[in-house]
Amino acid sequence: MVLLESVFLSVLIGLIAGGRLGRLGGIPLRRGYLIILAALMQSYVVYSAKAEIVSGLALPTVILLGSYIILIVACAVNLRLPGMYLVGLGLLLNLTVMTANGGYMPISAEQLQAAGFTRELSQVESYYRLPRSKDVLMPASEIRLAALSDVLVLTLPLPLDNRYTRTVMSVGDVLVAVGIFFLAQAGLGSRLALFKLQPVGRPRSQHSPSSTAT
Repeated sequence: MVLLESVFLSVLIGLIAGGRLGRLGGIPLRRGYLIILAALMQSYVVYSAKAEIVSGLALPTVILLGSYIILIVACAVNLRLPGMYLVGLGLLLNLTVMTANGGYMPISAEQLQAAGFTRELSQVESYYRLPRSKDVLMPASEIRLAALSDVLVLTLPLPLDNRYTRTVMSVGDVLVAVGIFFLAQAGLGSRLALFKLQPVGRPRSQHSPSSTAT
């Protein structure tokens, strides 16, 4: 999942750039339990996914779309944090294209082929879910809002298996990753931080005016 992968990579880069892990606890995150709940919901849907045809509005579809709504709400209550605007916008774009295509992120055979996922491509047919993912295989000509779907192939120059060095992302995924990177660098206090965390304001205590004797 892009969310968890982005958090891990952003924190790792931030530590290399001089950040301190202990500072993450100082991020004034509101309603953090919403993010945990949504992550658990997405984990269930992704890791229970099998190569099965998508038809109608099934329970996993409702859970997946619901998790995105919860995450967007979490972003809305934390807009004062660096990068949250980008994270929220990216999630909204993903939710939009997924809703327009039956509840899952559409991906074409051409994009899977370009990313080198030939084995995965041979295991499914059109309109089937890809195992352990939020994607559904669809003909490119039938994908609604195709520009927002998984169309960006990212390859890392590492001598490892394709599953570890290649991925296909959406524009929304990129925005989510960039937003999380900004937040992580600010929270860690790394040299790459472009923004500073704003402390949560405390309500001013009201004192009754003291009378002075003359």
